Amino acid sequence: MKTIKNLQLVTWMLIALHVSGFNVIQNEFDSHESKIELGNNDPMLVIKNDRGEIIYRAPAAAGLEEPSDFDLRTLPDGKYVMELESNVEIKVRPFQVQTGYVSFEKASKIFKPVVNSRDQLVYVSKLAFDNSRLKVEIYDKYHDLVFSEILKNKEMNGRIYDFSGLRGDHFEVVVRTDGRVYNQILEF
Repeated sequence: MKTIKNLQLVTWMLIALHVSGFNVIQNEFDSHESKIELGNNDPMLVIKNDRGEIIYRAPAAAGLEEPSDFDLRTLPDGKYVMELESNVEIKVRPFQVQTGYVSFEKASKIFKPVVNSRDQLVYVSKLAFDNSRLKVEIYDKYHDLVFSEILKNKEMNGRIYDFSGLRGDHFEVVVRTDGRVYNQILEF
């Protein structure tokens, strides 16, 4: 029985991953957190300086992991991060510019959380290979906190929230993890 439930969970997660997409927008409240809103499925390329400020953002050309219309060598000396964002993950590639020379460091991946809804059931999950935490917050249309929970490790495999008992038809699900904020507006 447990195997069947795990298989169902994985199936839902794969379906949700397939239909999800996020855009990165700098959070105006905390320069160390990026706010990511559900959006189109087009890959985006973002370059941030060492303060986390976005200095370049454009749709990523197919197969390219560096901007084709922006010369990295022209950046002021310093440390930067290039992020290639797809539907399910963000490839993070730090680099440094020194007197016109660009040196790249080892790339890493951040897997995005998935927020998916069907009727008044909302599914939240995140693929995690480390000990990261996932904070889920649900707000009503007046921006009042309705529910809050912190998920750890195995709990991040998926959680289903039933909105049928909540008053209202407009909610925002906010997920915080990996120094980023992901949100999705839900209307039932």
